[in-house]
Amino acid sequence: MGELAKLDIFGRVEKREAIITLLKNSFLTKNLVEWMAILNDADIPCGPVYTIEESYSDPQITYRESVFEINHPTEGKIKLRSFPVIFSESTTKKDFSPPTLGMHTLEILQSLGYTEEEILRLTKEKIVR
Repeated sequence: MGELAKLDIFGRVEKREAIITLLKNSFLTKNLVEWMAILNDADIPCGPVYTIEESYSDPQITYRESVFEINHPTEGKIKLRSFPVIFSESTTKKDFSPPTLGMHTLEILQSLGYTEEEILRLTKEKIVR
């Protein structure tokens, strides 16, 4: 490990696979809480990699009240995360759900210059929805 820690950027690229293997094996020796404590004690910026569901419970997300629920037209009630940046002089809307598949196809194709006939053909051939 000592030799790998002293490598410059080019050496790290050359030894990439060895470094990845070493890190993977090292990270398996402790759990998340232990690694967070070690890295924080060493003043190394770090944080867990969450699944989307796990992210809803992150203390910073909870503190910032960044999770909200909305009714989706096909999925029912879903959780979403608000815009990650909070500006002092503006607000973000939380009153619309993510688009459904094909919801903006017509608008996008028209803006790209497709004719009605071309769009109809693409739809009939199931190239677009």
